[in-house]
Amino acid sequence: MLVGFMRYATPQQRDHGLLQRMRSRAFIIVKTEVIDRLNKKFGSKLYTDKNVLISGIHTHSTPDGTGGTLLVDISTFDFVRENWEACVDGIVQSIIRAHKNLQLGRIQINVGQVDNANINRSPSFLFA
Repeated sequence: MLVGFMRYATPQQRDHGLLQRMRSRAFIIVKTEVIDRLNKKFGSKLYTDKNVLISGIHTHSTPDGTGGTLLVDISTFDFVRENWEACVDGIVQSIIRAHKNLQLGRIQINVGQVDNANINRSPSFLFA
């Protein structure tokens, strides 16, 4: 199956296969669909919209069709439930793993540059 990706708003640009898995990591510090699923797992009072924050990094390498608007879902022209389910399931699973491994920790901040950490999957658009 060819998949449209969130990248350069080009519907003709389709990919297949897998270069690198998307990762989701949850940090619990003491939206709707994620919270609903967490409530089914842990009870309705533990995780709410007041204590669950979903923050994503900028990427052009994730499956398209999850934004719910044409501007965001331009390569698929519509919402793709299968792609959306994969994203929600991944987020919920990362929160469940974090919940099972709760421990005291520290949050530190650093500023710097990470070289050679990623690859652009569409260099033809960069060098055109």
